[in-house]
Amino acid sequence: MRISDLRKRTLPNGLRVYCLPHGDTPLAELRMVVPGRSRTPGELFRAQLRAALAVLHTGGDDTSREDLEARAVEMHGSASPWATVLSGSCGTADLERSLRHLAGAVRSPVLDPGEAAREYGRQRTLLATSSGYPQHRAVDGLYQRLYGDHLAGNRAGAGRHPLPAEPSGEDLRIPAGTWGPRGAMLIVVGGSLDAEAVFATVRGAFGDWDSPSPGWVAPPVPPLAPGAPAVVHVPGTTRAHVRLRADAVPSEDDRYAPLFLALNTLSGGAVSTRLSRNLRNDHGYVYGVNAYIDSFPGANLIAVEAETSAATADAVLAGIAEELSGMVADPPTEEEFRAAQRFASGCMRTRLTSLAEVTGSLMDMALNGEDPIRLADFADQLARVTRDEVADVSREFFRPERFTGIVCGDASLIGTPGPLTAPTALPRPTEEVVL
Repeated sequence: MRISDLRKRTLPNGLRVYCLPHGDTPLAELRMVVPGRSRTPGELFRAQLRAALAVLHTGGDDTSREDLEARAVEMHGSASPWATVLSGSCGTADLERSLRHLAGAVRSPVLDPGEAAREYGRQRTLLATSSGYPQHRAVDGLYQRLYGDHLAGNRAGAGRHPLPAEPSGEDLRIPAGTWGPRGAMLIVVGGSLDAEAVFATVRGAFGDWDSPSPGWVAPPVPPLAPGAPAVVHVPGTTRAHVRLRADAVPSEDDRYAPLFLALNTLSGGAVSTRLSRNLRNDHGYVYGVNAYIDSFPGANLIAVEAETSAATADAVLAGIAEELSGMVADPPTEEEFRAAQRFASGCMRTRLTSLAEVTGSLMDMALNGEDPIRLADFADQLARVTRDEVADVSREFFRPERFTGIVCGDASLIGTPGPLTAPTALPRPTEEVVL
């Protein structure tokens, strides 16, 4: 598979279609990303429910869900504050029928009332269960802390919406025009696909789809206000979830690829990277630690996260501040830079190997409001990065005082964290890093 084989067409109604032939296995993956804002926890729950209901669309004579399921066609739905995602997996022999079924699901889904009511109950139970986990509380608490009532503050907010035991009539239907083609993206990845034939099928299934829906409307995301991490109180838990963020740069910025590699030096998933060596190998503070770029429409953030005990949360914050400061005072060595470059290249190759992984990568870009075609160039961008560029972005972006976030756990055990600051001394043993 070559990501450069990705092809794109835009229908007159605004639907953008991407097709990528992937090997010769007779399987296909579909991802439909449809814009739609969810401003409140209640709207986000309803968007998630409607996504789940849409894939229960009964279909027509030759696209019935029962018949497609008998042929191992699977459909799933999910939603974010910016968009709804309808996903499908099928054999390539069933691709045409699956696309026509998906067209019915987004345009005018036909639902069985009893089945819709059962799905409401299932979604209500799932939400009540998941929102009780400290991990979910940490995610929701983080984005509320960073963005408040902004759309970005609602990324995991559905759990804050009180749900009655019985659904209303509005809960169990998907009004006509809920979803429209403007700004929507359809991604098709599969074995031995003829891209032109796929585009022709999509035109036949979706060509006359229309709606007053305005397409992507992503309000500007305000810059972060650095400061001390807040505590998200979860009484009775001895574990602490550390979630830190700082503003990064847009993915089209020349500094994005060097920053991506700098984060691989800080925590590239191997035990010899800086955060792991300090917090896990040397001190045994953390169950896990990671640093990455957290992306969503309108923003990219530097993310640093760790799982620890409440008793060591302060020590972990101090260790993170030390390693961030170390990236400024002692930027990656040539050995670290080469190791990070090899790790990133290996991850790219791995992630773009399987059918589901490459489809997921393209969908992630679509969900961020970006053109998935840009993924084809990213490996080359990483290969062109120099060690000096990584050193420059490390000095610019990793100062501890740029960060804020939350610590989720029992407040009586965590206390009150202070702002992240650089330690007075930054000893750094010189050693070769091998990933």
